[in-house]
Amino acid sequence: MKKQSLDLDRLLRSASVAPVRPLVELDMGLQNRVLARLHASPVAAGISALTTLCWRGALAACSLAAVAVTLAVLQAPTDSQDPYSEAESVSVDAAGIASN
Repeated sequence: MKKQSLDLDRLLRSASVAPVRPLVELDMGLQNRVLARLHASPVAAGISALTTLCWRGALAACSLAAVAVTLAVLQAPTDSQDPYSEAESVSVDAAGIASN
């Protein structure tokens, strides 16, 4: 463990006195070529098709759920004898809550 600690200390000391070199920016041409090859690959086309299919499936599922909820609400039987079938308006008294 002592040797590793000495090696680390030596590495950190030499790194602290090393001259700072400016970072070289990548050529935009390289970035454009890499992105063009990525978009032209058959894997990218497959991923794009799969993503489109998933979004369409999610949209269809949400639409179906909205229609089902709407139909369930519209077709729900209302029984006047059932106290829970109709929502009652509830007024909340802020002063009464604060005093408790």
